[in-house]
Amino acid sequence: MTETPAVPRKEASARVAVIMVAAGQGTRLGYGIPKAEAPIAEHSMLETALLSADSFLRRDDVQLVAVLPPERGEFQQLIENFAREHGHHLAVTHGGATRTESVLNGLVLAPDAEFVLVHDAARPLASAVLFERVLTSLEAGSEATIPGIKVADTIKRISTTAEVAETVNRDELRAIQTPQGFQRVALQEAYVATQSWTDAEREAATDEAMLFEMQGRPVQVIEGEQRALKVTTAHDLQVVRFLASEEQ
Repeated sequence: MTETPAVPRKEASARVAVIMVAAGQGTRLGYGIPKAEAPIAEHSMLETALLSADSFLRRDDVQLVAVLPPERGEFQQLIENFAREHGHHLAVTHGGATRTESVLNGLVLAPDAEFVLVHDAARPLASAVLFERVLTSLEAGSEATIPGIKVADTIKRISTTAEVAETVNRDELRAIQTPQGFQRVALQEAYVATQSWTDAEREAATDEAMLFEMQGRPVQVIEGEQRALKVTTAHDLQVVRFLASEEQ
């Protein structure tokens, strides 16, 4: 039976909401279970993400909201117990049909937050230092801040016939990561603006920062982390497991 979602804190001190998006089914991973439950050493992927950001999530002014797959009551109970043991101020909700719906579900459980950090549990090694850097940028006045790393490979744009059209200047490119941070008011405004969009426009926005980009709103890019890579395939998972084992 699905457990009742945890009751979120209502203290005004919870000025920072961390929405941990962990509702993906992980089809390309091939495990047959939601991606957040895939094992990394002795922990699940989501638990590993919480441990990586542990010192940030322990802050008194941080409300953690985990967005989990529905009908996974046993895993939800595991995460609630895990967060309680580590001093994380947790609320739980379930994912929607789209990423946007999932993040909006999370926002409902952090009504007093001034800043919102949206993080993919599929980046389980993103450190607390990275979370702090994103928040510092927001506190300095940025309405949207995202971490990114320089692209090492040569990138070529190709034509519809798979011929090289041009070589892109990689000095101008960044591989974007999470957590992505936003002034809450600005994020809500960005979501409201999408209500007049076509379905195609909404589908084109693959993350929250792209909503800002498509609306001509500024997005600040800060230095990311090589270790904050995203797990999509079984190979990615093996790399993350190797990196995690180095820390033990």
